[in-house]
Amino acid sequence: MRPELKRELERMIWRDRLRRGAAVAAPLGLAATLLGGFSLLRVYHGGVWVAMPLALAAVVAKPLILVFHSRQKRKRRQDSEPD
Repeated sequence: MRPELKRELERMIWRDRLRRGAAVAAPLGLAATLLGGFSLLRVYHGGVWVAMPLALAAVVAKPLILVFHSRQKRKRRQDSEPD
C-alpha cells in the first residue's frame, strides 16, 4: 500500500475512534456526575450545596440526551439511504 494512502486510512480510523469516544464520553460524564451527587447526598444528608449541582446536572442531561438521540437517528437515516 502506498504510504500516503496508508496515512489517510490511519487518519480516517483515528477520526472515527475519536468521534465514537466523544459520543460516549458525554453521557458517561453526566452519569458519573449524577452518581457522585447522589452519593454525596447520601453521605452529607442532602445539603443545598450538594443538591444544586445535582439538579443542574439533571437539567443539562435531558437536552443533551435528546441531541445525541436525534444525531444518531439522523446518522442512521443517512447511512440507510441508497447512493
